Amino acid sequence: MKTKVRKQETISIKDKYNLDNSYSLVYVDYRDSIEDFKILEQMVQDGNTQALYENNDTWISDNQFDSASEVIKELKANHPDMSDEDEEDIQSYIYDHDDSTPEADLMRNTPSEYFYYSLGLDDNGMELEGGDPDKIRIDAIIKRLGIDDAAMRKVAEDVILESGYGGQWVILFEDHIEDMLDDGNVIEFGPKVELCLMNRGNGSGYSVALGRTLTFKFDRSNLHCDRGAPGYNFTNEVCGMTKGFMDGATIKTLPKNALKSTIPSLKSIKEERGLKREAELEEKWNKTKVCTPGDMKWDRHPKDKQEYINNYPCGNKCHACGTFWID
Repeated sequence: MKTKVRKQETISIKDKYNLDNSYSLVYVDYRDSIEDFKILEQMVQDGNTQALYENNDTWISDNQFDSASEVIKELKANHPDMSDEDEEDIQSYIYDHDDSTPEADLMRNTPSEYFYYSLGLDDNGMELEGGDPDKIRIDAIIKRLGIDDAAMRKVAEDVILESGYGGQWVILFEDHIEDMLDDGNVIEFGPKVELCLMNRGNGSGYSVALGRTLTFKFDRSNLHCDRGAPGYNFTNEVCGMTKGFMDGATIKTLPKNALKSTIPSLKSIKEERGLKREAELEEKWNKTKVCTPGDMKWDRHPKDKQEYINNYPCGNKCHACGTFWID
């Protein structure tokens, strides 16, 4: 007669240590928000929240680890013979059953911010500054938008008349960071967004309400946080804008047959090079506090080396590197 061997039952790590169904590892206070604009810029460029974990100042990962460690510490007090293998399994279980939502909580607490969508079109500035005649400049943006009527020409003309130094054409709008992480093949702007010509290299530009709804094919690399992208930001440093009067943007997916009526997204090599240069200048200044000749951003030069020259041509001069800002 054969002896029947009873199969040993495997006890789960949850049952073995009476673990909870879920754990909240990260607490986000209602006053906590994303305050670093460079993180917002990286988030909209990446289309995800990974920048919150990659940034050295974030506390999310530390909170998760500390909270999990505290749970394990309490369990060890009741189970002093806990093996290292069980401890690793418990930690994995706790992380897998973390019901806290720090990314969503931080984004919900973060106030609306100004963003811009690059149109991939450069403007050389007005003729008196070595640029182009106004008509050529107006015709260029009209062609880019594919809309040629009196109202659109008036908007373009108003922007150009106040933007003598040229720069990059963009759509400027106000929205919340969580909406900027949506997926889609188009980005739609309401009539209260603004057509803007901004120069992030020298801190100049102008914007006017668009006055109509426009829909572009969506290219995430064209989307930026104004105060987080490299160079002078337009809404704060150049204009000191308040909030609450502009429309936002909607990123969504349209069927393929509807994409024919949308405006193509383009890339500007000149703009990309400009942003790259600004980022390099920023990195150099942060690491060395040594300014660079020709860098037009005020705060990347020693304040005690700047002097106003009251002789023609009047302007400010940095005696450390020779950079001159003409009035």
